[in-house]
Amino acid sequence: MKKITYIPFVLVVSLLFLFSCVAPKVVYDYDKEANFDTYKTFDFYPEIQLNMSQLDSARVIRQVENTLAAKGFKRSANPDLYVNIHSEQYETPSTNSIGIGLGTGGSNVGVGISGGIPIRSNTLTQYFKVDLVDVANDILIWQGTYEGRFKKRITPKAKSDYLRLTFEKIFSGYPPTDLKN
Repeated sequence: MKKITYIPFVLVVSLLFLFSCVAPKVVYDYDKEANFDTYKTFDFYPEIQLNMSQLDSARVIRQVENTLAAKGFKRSANPDLYVNIHSEQYETPSTNSIGIGLGTGGSNVGVGISGGIPIRSNTLTQYFKVDLVDVANDILIWQGTYEGRFKKRITPKAKSDYLRLTFEKIFSGYPPTDLKN
């Protein structure tokens, strides 16, 4: 009878583990010596190459501009910071499978057979790296990276929404909050 009460618990823990594995990964790094309060203007690195279609590149630029404007930055021809963005997308094979099991047991004797049928579908993973470079000193002061899955066939509006959320997540770590460490 006790086995039945553990089933919901095991199911919930399994689902949490499953969904935690597919969450986007965002990582930040920064120069602890940089005075982030002095940076007010930005522009994009002159030789930025996004490795995306022209339409998607324009969406990325627009979303980064909007995100930085929301943080109080202004775009300038004589900027404090250069923004450099690197992007990659690649397909990763799915490791999902459907398990089939057969078993019997009784009187402390058990027999079991199991096997897995692979589900063949690749997922598309998007990777972005954003560098903020102090123009006057030509040094990297902050970097944010994002890696997450997305669907290949989505509408232009859905792409814009995806990119908006992506860059909001990336820049949620700017300016760093733990500067005293």
